[in-house]
Amino acid sequence: MGLECKLIAKGRHTCTYASERRNIRPATDARPLGGGERAELAWMRFIDRRPLDAETLVVLADALPPALFALWTAARAVPTAELTVHFTDALDAAPAEGWALVRIRTEHAGSGWAIDDSTIWSISGRLLALARQARAVRHGFRAVHQD
Repeated sequence: MGLECKLIAKGRHTCTYASERRNIRPATDARPLGGGERAELAWMRFIDRRPLDAETLVVLADALPPALFALWTAARAVPTAELTVHFTDALDAAPAEGWALVRIRTEHAGSGWAIDDSTIWSISGRLLALARQARAVRHGFRAVHQD
């Protein structure tokens, strides 16, 4: 595992986080536990460059931290209680290749629960999948409703 960053313009860096199996490059300035934006957007691919088929998209739909992490500055337990992924017809002909752009945002949170929606696009801009996660929020969470 490691984090590799390179300067792309004065004061701006691009970072690639290499887990055991995935490269993740933030697509915006929003970062987990950054206390800022509502949504997190990142480019992702598998290190072995596998195609973006149904199985791969399910993994990518659950690969980013919970969207509430963009708002918070300290981590809390937010385990997934349910994950549903809907695929588009983009996978009918053949799986996409390369990087996928994944966006995750919290649709609603309160009473110890959060609902995250994720969207996954191919590098060519084609919508590949939509996902929804129900998460249990632990340790003193206050309700946040996003419009």
